[in-house]
Amino acid sequence: MMQNYDKPLVSIGLPVYNGERFIRQALDSLLAQEYGNFELIVSDNASADRTGEICQQYILNDKRIQYLRSETNRGGLWNFKRTLELASGTYFMWAAHDDMWLPDFVSSLAAELEVDPGAGIAMSATQIVDQSGKYLRTVRFDGDNNPNLLNHFQLLLRLIGWGRAKTKYNFYIYGLFRRELLARAIGFLEDTYVGDRLFISHMALATRFRYVDRLLYIRTEQALSPYERYPDENFARLAHEPLWRSLKPALQLGRAIVNSRLVPFHRKLYAPIAMWGMLRLLMRVGKPA
Repeated sequence: MMQNYDKPLVSIGLPVYNGERFIRQALDSLLAQEYGNFELIVSDNASADRTGEICQQYILNDKRIQYLRSETNRGGLWNFKRTLELASGTYFMWAAHDDMWLPDFVSSLAAELEVDPGAGIAMSATQIVDQSGKYLRTVRFDGDNNPNLLNHFQLLLRLIGWGRAKTKYNFYIYGLFRRELLARAIGFLEDTYVGDRLFISHMALATRFRYVDRLLYIRTEQALSPYERYPDENFARLAHEPLWRSLKPALQLGRAIVNSRLVPFHRKLYAPIAMWGMLRLLMRVGKPA
């Protein structure tokens, strides 16, 4: 495939732990991206299955892949951050080992960021499937939920479910970021069971979002939640502490907004609303947002 060096480099971070069942389809769809100028960083968090063997096979055929393995499991958050630390691209995206992407996912999102220098994240519509690949539902951000038409406060309200059902903007964690912006914000990605929603809520006040209303991302919905699949991870413990289940994430969001150098002072004033809304959302749904 042509490398297209005239285009900005995109870094793809793929953190994985025991991913042998799905990782081939993930690698195949990423390597089939029509946007050829990318690096694929696979960080293996001490998998005990054939994940490493499978990745080594792919490395032989594609020099864009880097495979790194930790000898001990250091937790999911560490693994996510590791792929970003190793990245060098203008843009960056995380890739879950059990998901898939249409060939124009990267090119379409990169084009959105190219035409809007003030936007820091771009994402597409998402198709949800089960572990067998059976279609479950579609997630779109169209109509009055389209981030292209929303200001920072309106986007925050939708993320915290204010006045409406929760909106899955937390899927933006798997969108395409400006890498330097993400590197400055990564310290606010929390090791908690709703860490993705907290992080994207903070980012809603830090930068503009772009949206492509096309199904370019296929997300696998596992039968068990992450804290059930990986009971050794820290967020598994947090998810089952009743006192902290709703209150602690709300406090974490408020702290992130107030302490962030990416959020202008006048938007920090939204912190109490963000905290109260997140608390209401988590108490209402009774499960991860």
